[in-house]
Amino acid sequence: MDAGRHPNITLLTYSEVEAVSGYVGNFTVRIRKRARSVDEEKCTGCGACQEKCPTKVVDTAYEAGLGYRKAIYRPFAQAVPSIPVIDRANCLWFTKGRCRLCEKVCPTGAIDYNQQGHHPGSPGGQHHPWPQATTPLMPGASPSLATAAFPKRLSPRWR
Repeated sequence: MDAGRHPNITLLTYSEVEAVSGYVGNFTVRIRKRARSVDEEKCTGCGACQEKCPTKVVDTAYEAGLGYRKAIYRPFAQAVPSIPVIDRANCLWFTKGRCRLCEKVCPTGAIDYNQQGHHPGSPGGQHHPWPQATTPLMPGASPSLATAAFPKRLSPRWR
């Protein structure tokens, strides 16, 4: 939490490192900020959009396939900032061209369906989804990854 308030630190949330070049003490990092489809400046994190979203999706990332989330969701409970993300692969607007309920219920008008991923400091860009590996016990997870849900998958109830 202190890092978010530090004047010399800029948090680049919902981003991924594309390339690192240089050497220790003198390097350059290329970062791609992924599209949330939610304006971070306008969103207050009230959750009205998540509450009203009609689409339920199995959450393979945070809940390891054991729970559900909406097509617009906060990546995890303590996410900083507390701003939701639209899952374009499951959102009815992006898949079928209908709904837009989250836009209608947002009190600040923060939903932006045209938002694109970009490199901070440069215009434009494209959204690139994270690569997914799978295992039989934890869909969507790396084969060498064990989470808190892992022991539940090994119990007789899940076999």
